Amino acid sequence: MSSQIYYEHAVVRVPAEFFGASEDQFLQLTLDGDSRTYNWKDQRVRKWHVHSFGSADELIAGAIQHGYYFEGGMSAWKNNGTSGYLKPQQWIRKVRNAIATAREWLPGTSLLMVSPTAVITLKGVGDMIGKTQAELAQAMYEHSKAHAKEGADWPRYWHLVKAYGPDER
Repeated sequence: MSSQIYYEHAVVRVPAEFFGASEDQFLQLTLDGDSRTYNWKDQRVRKWHVHSFGSADELIAGAIQHGYYFEGGMSAWKNNGTSGYLKPQQWIRKVRNAIATAREWLPGTSLLMVSPTAVITLKGVGDMIGKTQAELAQAMYEHSKAHAKEGADWPRYWHLVKAYGPDER
């Protein structure tokens, strides 16, 4: 059985005014990879992904849902096996802390900084190829709101945006 190993995660805050929304929106990014996928150097592959997007409450709700995967051993933090085991509440706390300390991102006018030295680049996928950072952020916002109206759980963004950043392999 494979597990999804999360090596890093970061949350950035997009001010509500950018979308004309009533509350700030948050973009959660993760550096993760499958426990059974290796590159040609025999290293586990890890890539940045858009994990979730929405209000603080929506990210917390997603963390609660995703906690199931940590509980069942389908997700791990930093390492596979017992040393990477997290209780669902530990994952939720990581997400809550990341929201509380989120750096501001103004799509189209500032770099997407997840730490003082780490920059993430977003690129469109499919119909979104060639779109600006602001257009990609708007598309994620609209996608998250459409999902919320449908009552669907945990929307995915892989068909809209691909993230690229440090420590990928």
